[in-house]
Amino acid sequence: MQGSVKLCGIGNQKEQLKAKSLLGYVPDVAVFYEKLTAPELMQFIAELLDMAPGHATKRTEELFTLFTLHEHCG
Repeated sequence: MQGSVKLCGIGNQKEQLKAKSLLGYVPDVAVFYEKLTAPELMQFIAELLDMAPGHATKRTEELFTLFTLHEHCG
């Protein structure tokens, strides 16, 4: 089989990372999640969502306070 796909005008062959980010691609096995602290995971997700770093930090703090998660930060 042969073919091609475009996501928002981005071809899957030439710009694989850009196409995967538009699709929300996450590999089947992502063992690095287990190695991240809770704040690192929040930062990672914020970057995937292209959230402004300052806003992401502020929102993480708000959520950790709201759900009393500070004890899980280390």
